[in-house]
Amino acid sequence: MGAAPAGLASLDVACPTRLIFGDSVPDPSEKGPMTREPLDPNIFGPDSPCFGCAPAHPTGFHLRFARSGDEVTTTFVPHEQLQGPPGIMHGGLVTTLADEIAAWTVIGLLERFGFTAALSAKLHRPIRIGAEVEGIGRVTSSTPRIVKVDVTLNQHGERAYSGDFTFALLDESGAERLLGGPLPEAWKRFARESRVGQATSSEARPAGAAPTRLGAPEAHASKQSRVGGGHGQNG
Repeated sequence: MGAAPAGLASLDVACPTRLIFGDSVPDPSEKGPMTREPLDPNIFGPDSPCFGCAPAHPTGFHLRFARSGDEVTTTFVPHEQLQGPPGIMHGGLVTTLADEIAAWTVIGLLERFGFTAALSAKLHRPIRIGAEVEGIGRVTSSTPRIVKVDVTLNQHGERAYSGDFTFALLDESGAERLLGGPLPEAWKRFARESRVGQATSSEARPAGAAPTRLGAPEAHASKQSRVGGGHGQNG
């Protein structure tokens, strides 16, 4: 969703291995259904220029996302204007789709906006025009400055694409240097804390910790009716 900052394209951050302690590993099939919470598509304001997610973009993907446990998901049906070879979605646009999912995974799970710094991808099979694509993003590694995200695209129940994305989290001044201008007001709350802010913060956000204030307005209304309380937006 953003250009790579200078000097970050070659970042290679080791991804820690997840360890499972105990005598047995729970059977994933025994898990109950995850709650799917829509994310507000207008969090970057009505004038957002993003090709991937801006609701008013004249030719963009207009993607909508939801948070489900430690994943961010979306669905998308590629149309004929996105073809490379006849009947097949252009490979570069497939990666654009995956990059947007990765970016919203950072937003939805960590409440931060990242600039794409590096990526690696494999197209396992062609993505067909006119058939629904399911996209899934997961945070695999997170530090205050660098986040790694795994993205999978499925079509017809089969994996079509897998990719690993590295994002640089910049503070407001760093983002403005990269953009060459002021950071839009609606974006500021997703910038990384400055060093001063980090020094006063009592604790770091755990990788994959689900925030509670980015849901779509209708999701918030539903929560309020259940618990009888209000909610607030990030400030």
